[in-house]
Amino acid sequence: GDSIPVPLCPDSSSEINADLNGTAFQWQEYNGTSFVNITQGANLSDGQLPYLDIINPPASYNGKVLRCMVDGIPSSNFVLKVSSLLRPTVNILVDDSTLCFGQQASFRTSTTNAGPGPTYTWLVNDIYAGSDSSFMSTILKNGDLVKVIVTRGDNCSGRPSDTSREIKMTMTGIQPVITLNASDTTICVGSTVTFTATVNPQMTNATYNWIVNRFLVSNDADRFSTNTLHDGDSVDLYITTTTACVATAQSRMIYMHVKDDFKPEINITAPGVQVCEGDPYVATASTTGALPVGGILYYLWNVNGVVVWRGGSQFSSTTLKNADRLRVVGYFQGNCQVLDSIESGNLYEVSEIILRPSIVITGTTTVNKGDAVDLHAASSNVDPPFSFQWQDSVSAAGWKNVSNLQGIHYQPGKTGDMIRCILQSSGNCAQFNEIASNSLVFTVNAKTDTIVVPPVIPPVTPPDSNLVLKYFPNPVSNILHIQNLKPVDQWNLLKITSMNGDIVMSMGLNGQKEVDINVAYLARGAYVIVLESAVTQAIRMQFVKM
Repeated sequence: GDSIPVPLCPDSSSEINADLNGTAFQWQEYNGTSFVNITQGANLSDGQLPYLDIINPPASYNGKVLRCMVDGIPSSNFVLKVSSLLRPTVNILVDDSTLCFGQQASFRTSTTNAGPGPTYTWLVNDIYAGSDSSFMSTILKNGDLVKVIVTRGDNCSGRPSDTSREIKMTMTGIQPVITLNASDTTICVGSTVTFTATVNPQMTNATYNWIVNRFLVSNDADRFSTNTLHDGDSVDLYITTTTACVATAQSRMIYMHVKDDFKPEINITAPGVQVCEGDPYVATASTTGALPVGGILYYLWNVNGVVVWRGGSQFSSTTLKNADRLRVVGYFQGNCQVLDSIESGNLYEVSEIILRPSIVITGTTTVNKGDAVDLHAASSNVDPPFSFQWQDSVSAAGWKNVSNLQGIHYQPGKTGDMIRCILQSSGNCAQFNEIASNSLVFTVNAKTDTIVVPPVIPPVTPPDSNLVLKYFPNPVSNILHIQNLKPVDQWNLLKITSMNGDIVMSMGLNGQKEVDINVAYLARGAYVIVLESAVTQAIRMQFVKM
């Protein structure tokens, strides 16, 4: 029958299946003169099955021929190909490692034990450069390091590889660089375009080859003009020289956009950065390609469908808000075509405006004599770090600091007393480091009811004895100390509430182990400390303010 090669690795097992169907199977091997039945052993499985397992084949199995008699009919011959486990070696060869810039460098390989179909990886300065058994390049630079990695072509033993030595290239002479510019790349049919080349360094004995669509069209010097270009045409420049060891140079390729009926497209681009509320927000209308010579474009800008500006391609406003929608309509007159109007291709929605920080305080402003009220400061559009400073103004005195917490339990003395809160922020878009809230003016009525002093409530131990929190003194007059806060509990908020649950004050926590709280301004009575966390149950502890 036919011969079928069977690649094998000496350190693994493989299975051969008979290529005939039947009911009786007998595997055989060729002993040099005839086929004889095989017997099960260390390297071969039972020979009377539709398949045969070959286990860790030794090198002597290479070239062994097997077949299977199926109902007395011989199958195809299976020829074993046992790979070697030797690691490959590779040597890199180069015709010349000292060349002129632009001259072709040719590299070859010499390998051993690479197996069938090895793979090659060429590296220049450790960057992939090719995958053939040889490598050629005309763009190598002085000092470039070239090497190759060869990897065995079979799958035995994880496909071992070998890396050649590095060859360091010595490139001499001059490598000129061409900068190619066009007077325009978007034109009407028949318009003249001039291409200008700047060569650095200058080349002597040079021939300038101007190429259009890969065909030589001119040997002018550093300037080439034409009025016969079509849409999609490409233009580039190739310079050669007879000066020894001066490389040839080739420019980039410039592609032309030629229109019979020129109709510019307009799109709106945003500032590209975030803008603070109230600062100038500048949007720009851009056209695709350059307008033809003599073309004029006028712009009408509208915001949310209302025209707000007639003029140039830039629009500036200090009153825009996020979600406002911008559109621009251009009125164009040019050489290719006269158009009534062109509407921008995109409806731009403003989203880059950062709102400035602000603060508002709220609370009851009509109280009885001797009573205190809970006031709260709400800030918005503020980034950390920031802080609060409450101030009151009594009698003819100016503003004086009274508390630096977000909430305050405040007792006005008489009608006309005022309080405010200063938001202290150095974040983005803060016009001033200190931002004053609204002021609350109090009306204080004479009090007729009897003042009841809350009873002294003994301190309560936290419910989780493992926390070992300490807070003292209790009762307290001025400073309440809280100690042994565990960072693992991730406490993020501390509140003090009245016995009715009203928040008297609150403050953020960020990994502190100890906190000192000034409670001197609190009225006499019983209060509750509340510790809150995103990962553990809140803790409540009572104390008495004297």
